[in-house]
Amino acid sequence: MKKVVVSILGALCIILLSGIIFLIYTKRQAPAPSTNTDAFTNTQASQHAATLDSPTDFTAAFYAWYIQNKSVNPNFPYITNTSDNLAPSLAGWLTPQFIANFSTTQDSIDGDPILESQDFESTWGSSLQIRVESQSASQADLVVTFPSDEAYPSGHQLSVSLLKINGAWKVNGTGFNY
Repeated sequence: MKKVVVSILGALCIILLSGIIFLIYTKRQAPAPSTNTDAFTNTQASQHAATLDSPTDFTAAFYAWYIQNKSVNPNFPYITNTSDNLAPSLAGWLTPQFIANFSTTQDSIDGDPILESQDFESTWGSSLQIRVESQSASQADLVVTFPSDEAYPSGHQLSVSLLKINGAWKVNGTGFNY
């Protein structure tokens, strides 16, 4: 009887120890659940945006990031579905002035101020074309062309105005480009 009890206790210890090791291993492997709806946190977005020296590189990276987030979260660029709650990571990409006017601009155009559109395709971020119209050390004006789709059979074109603030490019405004 004593051997049976010792065997059972030994088996239970092995099972318990295996469970603890499994929990520790899976805790290290799986990232903690996140409520962050941005692909980048505010700090990561700012750091990434600040590393892009050319206006075209910055603009391509910005639209790829923005459209990726918008494809994943229908509320983006808002944290929730209210228009007073912009994602903090936008500060890494947009000027304070553009952020301050974001909701007003959205209401006036009845669409997304960054895309100048109500609709978009998730592929836009990876297949856009960018042309520099003018550039100085602190300002750049570009034309961004998204590929054609059902909503825009000839492609969707918009003007993007950039300012360099503290050595980093930021979007200062957008507009339709006819």
